[in-house]
Amino acid sequence: MAKNDKHGASRMPGKISPSAAALMAALAVPLVPMVSHAQAVSGAGASAEPGREVSTSKVAASIDATGEDQSSAVDQGLVANQYQPKGVKVGQFLIFPDASLAEAYESNIYALEDDVKSDWITKINPKVRAESQFARHSLNFGVDVEHQIYAKHSDDDQTNVRLTGDGRYDLTSNTELNVSTFVGWVHEDRGSPDAVNGKEPTPYMLANLDAGGKTTQGQWVYSLSGNGKRYDYDNVTTSAGTTIDNDNRDRDEYSLTGRVGYEFVPGYFALGQLTGKNVSYDDAVDAGGIDRSSKGYNAQAGLGVDVTQLIRGDFLVGYFDTNVDDPSVSDPSGLSIKAVFNWTPTKQTLVVPSLSREAMETTKGGSSAMVRTGTSVLVRHELRRNIIVSGFAGVDHDEYEGLDGDAWTYQGRGSVTYAFSENLYTGLDLSLRDKRQDDNLGTDYTDTVVMARIGVRM
Repeated sequence: MAKNDKHGASRMPGKISPSAAALMAALAVPLVPMVSHAQAVSGAGASAEPGREVSTSKVAASIDATGEDQSSAVDQGLVANQYQPKGVKVGQFLIFPDASLAEAYESNIYALEDDVKSDWITKINPKVRAESQFARHSLNFGVDVEHQIYAKHSDDDQTNVRLTGDGRYDLTSNTELNVSTFVGWVHEDRGSPDAVNGKEPTPYMLANLDAGGKTTQGQWVYSLSGNGKRYDYDNVTTSAGTTIDNDNRDRDEYSLTGRVGYEFVPGYFALGQLTGKNVSYDDAVDAGGIDRSSKGYNAQAGLGVDVTQLIRGDFLVGYFDTNVDDPSVSDPSGLSIKAVFNWTPTKQTLVVPSLSREAMETTKGGSSAMVRTGTSVLVRHELRRNIIVSGFAGVDHDEYEGLDGDAWTYQGRGSVTYAFSENLYTGLDLSLRDKRQDDNLGTDYTDTVVMARIGVRM
């Protein structure tokens, strides 16, 4: 729980230093993750959501760097080989162009309890990815562009661009270096806990870089990895024409994680992990006069499992502590949990349960941090060789340090992907989000989205 006299506000990172900017520019080659068939999943999905990152077992959580579920994209990659695109060979790369058109109905586009507005949304989504065909090492990159057109509420029209990728360099058969990147120019979800409720959704830039290495020495596995994130929010206007200043949300986040594992039984590892984190906001204080910059650590230990293709994953429990620079607010601390597993009970079925508890940044007035406890399960099944069905269910419980009350978010999603051939596919998605929170934290709301999509690819 929290220490109650000193430091506690969380603050969003500031301008990136010249040296850090040079490092990120050098390494931020846009890459896109490869997706494997359900019977051989070994790391699909981009950078994992904080608290769901995986390690020794290489679990595919299908969460991208923005924390959004990407299971529909993964569904397309799970169909049998004869229904997967073959790509265009260019040198030592295979290029995979893809373009889809979707029509969606959303019941509550502003995530409100009263005066609810619905709309039809057209989504145009061209993308391309490249996957290396090297004998050793790997390098994969891609670009994803999505343009959303609202039928009635044109202020919410938006274009989101994402550059993603990963690379691996094999120093020896036991030692490898890894890098993954995400750079996105996207828009904040209307239901975000920190949403500022502008006339239009808040545009922001997120740059994420992960770099590190892993080596196996007999029964021991050692790894060291660093992460850097940059958040840069644009100002937006209200319906009255006034400007909402978002500069005090801009921040840099850095973390360094060391990890050691010992395989005491074939396929089972005793694990220890220590993460140090630094958060630096651009502005010395936010609109409420709080200095939200902070430093902290998260120490965890537990069990890792890597039993052939049957089950892979981690279960870690520990303690986190964050010291916020502002002495007038309390410091968040307490139990931390990070657990995620890949379970393949059959060659056609993939089950990914997860559980996490961690402190997260927030700019909500009066709070130094948001402590989120979340659990979810993702299930995908190859109904037929060209039909994939998936379901996702999750619950998040948010506690705001320094504020009374809490918030519960319930999410559910189901989808069907049908491949007519290796070049043509279609799908149907249904999602539901329901949020219940105390009055001082915001309003309750329920939002439902139904979407049909069709796409072509090579």
